[in-house]
Amino acid sequence: MTSTTKRSAIALLGLALTGSLISSTASAYTPADAAPAVTTKPLAGFMLASNMNNRCLTVVGANNLPGAAVYMQDCDGSPGQRWYFIGNQLHTDVSPNYCLDVAWNNHDIGAAVNMWKCIGGDAQTWNWSGTKLQNANGNVLDISHSNPANGAAVQMWNPGESASQDWHMS
Repeated sequence: MTSTTKRSAIALLGLALTGSLISSTASAYTPADAAPAVTTKPLAGFMLASNMNNRCLTVVGANNLPGAAVYMQDCDGSPGQRWYFIGNQLHTDVSPNYCLDVAWNNHDIGAAVNMWKCIGGDAQTWNWSGTKLQNANGNVLDISHSNPANGAAVQMWNPGESASQDWHMS
């Protein structure tokens, strides 16, 4: 073999090896090595909005702990504002194992409303009565003092003619 032929053979071998490395490197990378696709759960249910100011019943800070407060906030469709019924219990997307609850099953007017583990019973039983959301204890969901502002508290009150007791699903 002449030196020119040897050099050509070595160059050809080098090209073949380089191509082989590039090919094996490219085939070693698969889509499985890519970051996993982000999947989001579709939001459930409806927003529960006041007829008084069109603000929505909201789990404060999307808190998913027992006793989480609920209040009124501009509707934005976030999980803390997405509600759905299972039977007569109102659940939210924040934590499906918690229900809208009259705190301590208090039957008095002005009783607080919060989120609690779904255990059934009157404190967690809700029905529509016209445009009012009525609890099994006979009182209805009410915006405290008819406060139109973001952050307004909700409570239980005797059914009446106040727009602070009228709701719609949106």
